[in-house]
Amino acid sequence: MNEKHYRIKRSSEGYLHVCVKHPTQLLFRTKNIIFVHGFLGEGTENHRMFIRMAEKLNEHGFTCILFDQYGCGYSDGDYKDVLLEDLKTDLEDVTIWVKRMFGGIIGYLGQSVGSAIVLSMETILNPKFQICINPAAGFERWLEQRYNWDISKEQEYFYAFPKGIMVSRRFLKELVNWEWIKDISITSNVATLLVASGGDEINSLDNAVMIKKMKRNAEFVLVREANHSFIGQRELEQQATESIVDWVSKLNM
Repeated sequence: MNEKHYRIKRSSEGYLHVCVKHPTQLLFRTKNIIFVHGFLGEGTENHRMFIRMAEKLNEHGFTCILFDQYGCGYSDGDYKDVLLEDLKTDLEDVTIWVKRMFGGIIGYLGQSVGSAIVLSMETILNPKFQICINPAAGFERWLEQRYNWDISKEQEYFYAFPKGIMVSRRFLKELVNWEWIKDISITSNVATLLVASGGDEINSLDNAVMIKKMKRNAEFVLVREANHSFIGQRELEQQATESIVDWVSKLNM
């Protein structure tokens, strides 16, 4: 397969790092999937999960676009300066770039907060399809549990241990107040696959079940016993990947 790296200009200051993994056989009509990583992550996702998923999707003719959000990976910026609007505009900037570079259709694959961004921006992005793994919500509870943060404290920044990444109180308050599920379009007919982990420690399973009931053209896959990010669960990750590949390969595109 063919892999290339780019630096693309953001709407605001700085550049984003983008990795494009092309299939060996380029099809006449390009099929693109933009991957959207989660909170405190980078374009490869935890334990390089997005790379393995992209390679499987390459085998079925999909061009996969993995990018580092602002302040992440090889992109410019510092995570302590990131706000919720940055995550949204970054995705819009990458989408515009993909349309200009490759044409064809565009779908999205998100993980955790990445899934929340994809679902909340559906009417803006107008995707051909969307794959949402463990969409995260109820941020206050899980941020407190996972990182032991008390954002009621009057401090400007918090450290995410063990990663050591600095996050602003302003951004955390935005996440806590972000009721993105209310932004989901219940009238659209965009093909949607919701992949949920049965052992998700931040209760994204409940979110996925709720969204399945809300959307007209959504399918649901449960990966029993999997945790939120499939950490230490390579076989369950492969199970999720197989379900994704099987679903997207059957779409009428």
